[in-house]
Order: sequence, then structure tokens, then C-alpha cells
Amino acid sequence: MILCDYKMPYLSGCDLARKIITEINTAIKIIIITAATDIGINPLKLQVYFKPLLMSKLIDLVKKNYS
Repeated sequence: MILCDYKMPYLSGCDLARKIITEINTAIKIIIITAATDIGINPLKLQVYFKPLLMSKLIDLVKKNYS
């Protein structure tokens, strides 16, 4: 499982997800956590959660997607 932000210095979280899915492993679960409001189209159908994210919600996400 990978948790990443949408806006990063050299590529977006969606671009990172696309690289991981196409070049490494399609089975890796990727979740975007962001404060950005301009994500737009989500062709990979990634789970997107907006900051601020409560720690309890983050723990629930990890438990739900890790098992």
C-alpha cells in the first residue's frame, strides 16, 4: 500500500500511481491524501481523501486496505 500526496515537486500523485501500476505492480493499492482542490479527472479510480484527515480515519483506511 502506498499513501501519497497529490501535489509533489516533480510529479503528481496520479503520475506516480500510473508509473507504479504500469511499471512495477498492478496489485499495489495507492491512496491519495491531499489538500489540493484541483485534482480533476481520476482515470485510475484512485481513492482520494482530503486533508485534514483525522488520525483515526487514516488508521481505518490502512486497516481496510491492508487486509
